Amino acid sequence: ERVHIQRIFLVPGASRSAAATRDLIDSLRAQALKDPEQFPELAREHSDGPLALRSGDAGFVSREGRPEVPPAVVDAAFKLDPGTISEPFEHGGGWNLVRVVDRRERIDRTFEQVRSTVKRRMNEEVIHEKRQALAERLRAEAEVSVDGKALSSWRPALVGGRSQPGAESKSAPAEPDDPQEPAEASE
Repeated sequence: ERVHIQRIFLVPGASRSAAATRDLIDSLRAQALKDPEQFPELAREHSDGPLALRSGDAGFVSREGRPEVPPAVVDAAFKLDPGTISEPFEHGGGWNLVRVVDRRERIDRTFEQVRSTVKRRMNEEVIHEKRQALAERLRAEAEVSVDGKALSSWRPALVGGRSQPGAESKSAPAEPDDPQEPAEASE
């Protein structure tokens, strides 16, 4: 089973006291209860968590959770019905508010239904292993020497006011011999 979670996470700090944070989370819950479709906008505007950029949307999460969704948030979400909003609760150094958008039952599929996915993943794994082996072989076979003198004298050329990595200093325009005479334009 999986639930589609939206989360608002508020952390007290320099700009907001603990009491103000609690008042704000209560206010946000009241607003979200009046108009649950407003939850993503409230999350985007007020949330301090990493999901704020995604309007608080953690997507569908299983009971096992995901690294960016704390277990306490997952537990709270699995206690809710779709369309409901949790009571504010403290976890992770701040206040949390969770909304469950939808719930999906686990779907058991036959091997035939997942054959192409399994085949693709196995191919990707084999390709990854072969690339790693090739990279290790090339590193072992490579002979690398560093010309310390050339390296210490290297300066990046400036093109359009920006440094161009890998450009040699010879490609930079030469300084004019006579300060009164402008240097010839080079392309």
